[in-house]
Amino acid sequence: MKLEMVLNELSLLYLVEVFYQNQRALGLTFAWVSDCLPISLCSQDCWNCSFLSIKITQVNEAGDWVEEEDRIPHGSRITHIQEHIPWIEQRIKNVVQNGRELWEYRKLLSVILA
Repeated sequence: MKLEMVLNELSLLYLVEVFYQNQRALGLTFAWVSDCLPISLCSQDCWNCSFLSIKITQVNEAGDWVEEEDRIPHGSRITHIQEHIPWIEQRIKNVVQNGRELWEYRKLLSVILA
């Protein structure tokens, strides 16, 4: 991910809050803002699912705080990750800009597609 993209996503973190089961979730906030797959330890039953229903509070164009709900992919077990392979492949296609970047991602792709 390019530095400019990371800085843009970090600035969005101040304008967005994500809640999971009525608790603020910083890791899920970052994952939602950056369109990444959140991965959790399966330490409690609430994390043993391949999708999470979250509530997002964010600032709209008018400067008002608005709430919405979303369902995002999530992984805490290998079966969850395998379920999301098409989503991961599409995400990689959206990130890779050219052949050189694709070559740099080759090891990651070989693990995912194995």
